[in-house]
Amino acid sequence: MGLRFCPLFSGSDGNCCFLEVDNRRYLIDAGFSGKKIEKNLKDLGVDPSSIDLIFLTHEHIDHIRGAGVLSRRYDIKLCTNVATFKAGMSILGKIKDENIVVIGTNKKHKFSLFDLHTMKISHDCAEGMGFVFHTDYGKISLLTDTGVVTNEMKEKIFDSKILYFEANHDVNMLINGPYDYSLKQRILSDVGHISNVTSGNVLSEVVTDKCKKIYLGHLSETNNAENVAYDEVFNILSRENLIKYSSLEVSRRFENSSLTEIK
Repeated sequence: MGLRFCPLFSGSDGNCCFLEVDNRRYLIDAGFSGKKIEKNLKDLGVDPSSIDLIFLTHEHIDHIRGAGVLSRRYDIKLCTNVATFKAGMSILGKIKDENIVVIGTNKKHKFSLFDLHTMKISHDCAEGMGFVFHTDYGKISLLTDTGVVTNEMKEKIFDSKILYFEANHDVNMLINGPYDYSLKQRILSDVGHISNVTSGNVLSEVVTDKCKKIYLGHLSETNNAENVAYDEVFNILSRENLIKYSSLEVSRRFENSSLTEIK
């Protein structure tokens, strides 16, 4: 018995995290093909048919691409808010009514092995959410795809045991990079993504001595690099003398070493 957490994919191309609590297994997003998600689960030693439920943060394809396929193939329930279900149906496809689990945004929901607090993200989607899982083994917080991190969000993710947190871009790389002006402005806006520096600054306010692992997620393939994201966040946390509490990892592609276990 215990808790296991591992990002399976993270970045502009697709996002998916694995969470296990007392032998019950979940995915947070399923933004790659069903086949690729199945492979990474099997590499982790997890039978895809053992997944109990898939939580969806929002309807963008890099978060839901494989969710409908996996739901139909293994009879897995999908869990998100009404607006996300409606906005994502063209990608999700037909989902059995009994496999649709509706939750609210900025609400507390009780599941058998944890309480789930949802928080509204600031992103150009229908009604995106971040998730905070309150388990017997500590708080697991996932927050990506937001252009703003509010004080309310910080309060919800404060004192987490595991943090999966966005570090989407290096501002200089984005400004001087190949994207057109309108896309650059969208990413930098309040409904876009947060930068490495913003990520580090927010983390410096919410990390405590309870934190075991920080994963930096949703890195841009074009406007960021793993070493850049790591260094910018590490330097901020080091300056605040916080990195001593937890290990910091850049999460882009699955590696077995990325698995965090808590007993």
